[in-house]
Amino acid sequence: MMRKPGRRQAERGFSLLEAMVVITLILIVSALSVIGIQVALRRSRAASAMQTVTLQLRRARQAAIDERRLFFVTLEVPNRIRIQRRNPDTTLTQVGLFELPITFQYCIEPGTPDTPDGFGLAAPVNFNGGNQLIFRPDGSAVDAIGRFANGTAFVCRPGDISLSSAVTILGATGRIKGYRFEAGAFR
Repeated sequence: MMRKPGRRQAERGFSLLEAMVVITLILIVSALSVIGIQVALRRSRAASAMQTVTLQLRRARQAAIDERRLFFVTLEVPNRIRIQRRNPDTTLTQVGLFELPITFQYCIEPGTPDTPDGFGLAAPVNFNGGNQLIFRPDGSAVDAIGRFANGTAFVCRPGDISLSSAVTILGATGRIKGYRFEAGAFR
């Protein structure tokens, strides 16, 4: 069977122009994917920083209730959480030392609003003017002189307000709540 010359050329494959268009489209989609992954990774690290603070505070509170002892939590600037248990002989035993994920620390970026709890923006970590909480066996949180410790710890990546978060504590109940910065406010 004889083929026509025009058909044979069409059956050869892709032209160089068609191959270049496909490669260009693949490169564009790949570049957009890489950018999307980087944004998602930054947001994931921000969520992890807030969750680290929240989780360690909740663990210390629960340990105070379970063990019927005082637990001291110190949020050390720039990025550490130190947890100590008070022994019956009044000495302290360190039960944990944690750090926030890389590049995150306790800080307040310019333009950061207060949380809905409204404990203020006096310092990156502020529990009645200090950076230490004491969880009591009833679950409440107090400061070093025994006042209920209401306050906020602001967590951010310096230079990027969009990755800011905050953790608040209501001292009388020991309620711990995390907030993410979204659309110009903590939610």
